[in-house]
Amino acid sequence: MFYVNRVKPESIFKSERVFVCLNGFIGVCCIFNASNFMTTRNTFLVLMGGVLILALGFVLGARLIGGEDNWICDGGKWVKHGNPSAPAPTEKCGNAQNDDRKTSGVFVGFVQDTDFDTLIVKVETGGQQLQFLLDETTKVFALNGRGIADLRGLVKGYKVSVAWEEKEVSPGEMVSKAKEVRIIEEIKPAQVKETRIDSPQPNEAMTSPYKVTGAMPGNWFFEATAAVKLLDANGKGLGFAHAQSKSNWMTNELVPFEATLKFDTPTTLTGTLILQADNPSGLPKNDKQERYIVHFLPTVKIFFNNDKFDPNLMDCSKVYPVNRSIKPTLEVARAALEALFKGLAVGERNLGYLTNLNSGVKIQTLKIENGVAKVDFSSELEKAVGGSCRTAAIRAQITETLKQFPTVREVIISINGRTEDILQP
Repeated sequence: MFYVNRVKPESIFKSERVFVCLNGFIGVCCIFNASNFMTTRNTFLVLMGGVLILALGFVLGARLIGGEDNWICDGGKWVKHGNPSAPAPTEKCGNAQNDDRKTSGVFVGFVQDTDFDTLIVKVETGGQQLQFLLDETTKVFALNGRGIADLRGLVKGYKVSVAWEEKEVSPGEMVSKAKEVRIIEEIKPAQVKETRIDSPQPNEAMTSPYKVTGAMPGNWFFEATAAVKLLDANGKGLGFAHAQSKSNWMTNELVPFEATLKFDTPTTLTGTLILQADNPSGLPKNDKQERYIVHFLPTVKIFFNNDKFDPNLMDCSKVYPVNRSIKPTLEVARAALEALFKGLAVGERNLGYLTNLNSGVKIQTLKIENGVAKVDFSSELEKAVGGSCRTAAIRAQITETLKQFPTVREVIISINGRTEDILQP
């Protein structure tokens, strides 16, 4: 575009000089006589043609110089400008090489180490480990949300969430400074065990005696033996056995072993199997052990007389419980009676236990309704039974075994459907 600038406010049609200028990067001003402009048409046309040529030259120059059909760098990215014929440049533009670097964020992982001298905490997850600087402004929170004054609360293995930001500690040296650290889980990740258990298998129920097999490092053995212990879920000891190596134990590699473990009947459904190194030196550094969760069968109580607890059986209806493991079943009461009629286990007679029940007795029916257990037996129950002491003992063994269950308050015994004239003295 152009404009007309009069030197004086008088009429442009007088013989005065007039400036005709083109605005743009290239400014062109033409000075001509106003009277000639008004009177000489050819001069006017020539002037207008020159202006158009200059304008066209300006547009072409701007396109060539400014690169309208080109790629320009905008915000670290190449952006198409116009319709460039060449593809986008492959090199990064501007400061794009720094765009992927975060200056703040939140990192969740497990504490690997806390250096109390340099106040650096190392946090790792998925193979990625980051280091964070702690300072007097860092806020550390326990699992319950309360602040922690002592950084020893950042225990190795704890799961934490770290809110961090970039901080310049010296010219050109940046570190990740922890603004806030929150403990979100105090359970340490599972550690790789040095030992191995082959049997029992996971979820397999152990019964006594049980052959435990697996492998331990050779330096856990002394004279080819190590130790195996069994605890119930309450920490009560159930059994102990020596683990015997099955190959050369003079090595640091895993050595297979086996141990026959005899144990008391557990009263819990789970327990702990402990593999323990033999440590004749007594040094704490050599006192190594690893623990495995194991499972047991459900247990019930069955009742017998005991002539050590009740010498001379002064009260024949006095019976004492022992535990028995049973297979998982919905008919627990029947399973308890079946265990009762199997009689004493090995070694129980030496402990004073005795039974007054005949062998070969069959449980024909068992119903529990409204707190009353009605149980019908085969005729073997009363075969060759005589004497008030023995019949009282038989009734007591059956009744107390059933009344251990909270759904049973009363027991009615029958033989082949008869409730009268049975188990008579």
